[in-house]
Amino acid sequence: MQRDREGVDWARRSIDIITLLILAAGFYFIVTEVSQLNSNMKETQRSNYLASWNYVFQQWLDFDKMIIDNPDVRPYIYFRKDISSDDPEFEKIQSFVTYIIDFIDFAENNYVVDERFRYFVHPDILESRFFWIFANSPVVCRMLLTSSSTLYTKIKDLARHSCGMQAK
Repeated sequence: MQRDREGVDWARRSIDIITLLILAAGFYFIVTEVSQLNSNMKETQRSNYLASWNYVFQQWLDFDKMIIDNPDVRPYIYFRKDISSDDPEFEKIQSFVTYIIDFIDFAENNYVVDERFRYFVHPDILESRFFWIFANSPVVCRMLLTSSSTLYTKIKDLARHSCGMQAK
């Protein structure tokens, strides 16, 4: 009778050990998968950052091309030239200003917060260009700061600081 009991104990112990090994393997699998998922999410985030900033810089090149193709607009953006609403060029200048404000708003709202990506995107360069525009374009400042839209809250703060200054 003693022998039967030892056989049963041995069988139970074997089942317990196998169960423990299965649980340990399952736990290891879960930890490995979560780690891989976390790594994939970080890589996806990195790709999204870079794609957003690639788009921002493409828009910046498009903006530069628009200014090159329309040299008569350049003084209103970079050289403190103002325009009145009764000027025949007013609508044309306003459309450029709207594009600029929308572009700056997009760039500021897609700001890269992760230090590892600054090597690729250099947001400080764009910020200095935005400062240059705000400091030298009364047309941009007036349109932005008199707008009742809450869409531009972030860049209105930047503009309040820059619009009163003249860039050197």
